[in-house]
Amino acid sequence: MHILDAGCGSGRDSRYFIEHGFAISAFDASKELATIASEYIGQSVEVNSFQDFKSRDSYDGIWACASLLHVPADEMILVIKNISQYLKKGGIFYCSFKYGNTDFESHGRSFTNANEKRLKQFIQGSFLSVEKYG
Repeated sequence: MHILDAGCGSGRDSRYFIEHGFAISAFDASKELATIASEYIGQSVEVNSFQDFKSRDSYDGIWACASLLHVPADEMILVIKNISQYLKKGGIFYCSFKYGNTDFESHGRSFTNANEKRLKQFIQGSFLSVEKYG
């Protein structure tokens, strides 16, 4: 199975998936983190944003663990629509947010929170549906 680690950060999750037999494609918006992740997982990590991501591949799973929460709320619908178009039919799109319906900034970083209602709003325009919260 082929997983896209979207906003892979240091590559920790990518490495776990690789060690468990999955094929991984990974990207991060930070050039520094992409370099660190590439060295850590032993393969190239693309420097890209959620907004600009494009792929020739399709994926069995998309893993966006604590990464989409850095996308501004007013861009979230388009970002999720963009990323989810690369998910194979029947695939799983995992994402996580801090719980809530407001946004905040901390140490110069923006955070978009999501509760159940807000997540449903974010996925409108995509073919995604929520299978499980929490």
